[in-house]
Amino acid sequence: MLRTGDSLFVLDEPADPDAYLAPTGEGGLAYNRPPRLSPLRPRARLVVPALPGKGETTRFQILSSLVPLAFGLIMYFVTKQIYMLLFCLMSPLMMISQWVSE
Repeated sequence: MLRTGDSLFVLDEPADPDAYLAPTGEGGLAYNRPPRLSPLRPRARLVVPALPGKGETTRFQILSSLVPLAFGLIMYFVTKQIYMLLFCLMSPLMMISQWVSE
């Protein structure tokens, strides 16, 4: 190795070029390197879920259907208004509507 100012010179044997070099008529070398293809990336796999089976049957929600009945009775005894008993009628209507919708 020889250092001269900011330059560094190294004496080494030439290596084989990694590309095809052909002399041109103008005194230069034609450089032809085949394209370097990157390796194929693995394709994303499509995972198809299994077909859904028959799910669990919905349970009859008796507690939520009886809440209007309890509310109507409590409000009737607290306020002594007969109109509060209309909430009690909502309880069977809710039970029937839930049964029909299922």
